[in-house]
Amino acid sequence: MAISRVQADSRGHDDRTNDSLNNDGVEMTNTARDAINLRGWTLRDNDCNRYRFDNIRINDRAGFRIHTGTGHDTRTDLFQNSREYI
Repeated sequence: MAISRVQADSRGHDDRTNDSLNNDGVEMTNTARDAINLRGWTLRDNDCNRYRFDNIRINDRAGFRIHTGTGHDTRTDLFQNSREYI
């Protein structure tokens, strides 16, 4: 698993709308040749903000994005459900 991109400052005006919050996030890629279940894995930054993965299965070579704001998780988009920038 590799972090392929970090968008730490959303594009445009930081107005704390859900759209603006969801422009912040981390893109990750499964670099393995097999699918990975991320259940129990944790993504943490230097400020000790944490995102703990539920039962998420990522196919080999597949990518996904973790958004800061709210939304419904899909295979390619996960949401931290935060009302603050992380």
